[in-house]
Amino acid sequence: MGKASLTDFAEQHPRQKTGYRAWIETIPEWPEVLNGWQSGISQSQIQKWLINECGYTPAEATRTRIAHLSKKYPRTTDG
Repeated sequence: MGKASLTDFAEQHPRQKTGYRAWIETIPEWPEVLNGWQSGISQSQIQKWLINECGYTPAEATRTRIAHLSKKYPRTTDG
């Protein structure tokens, strides 16, 4: 039997939600991070704050993890 097409495979293996939550949403500083992001603070400023003031390592507070903000919480412009 040949290899299944992607469509057939997907139909036979429905997507299951795993309850994934982004790292940045799990840290105690999350409410302050989100408020700062929504008020215009940049991702690089947030990253530096998490490392320099909150004690996270650069391996924890990575650019990719901080970029989750723009993916899930995009800023809107009115006008």
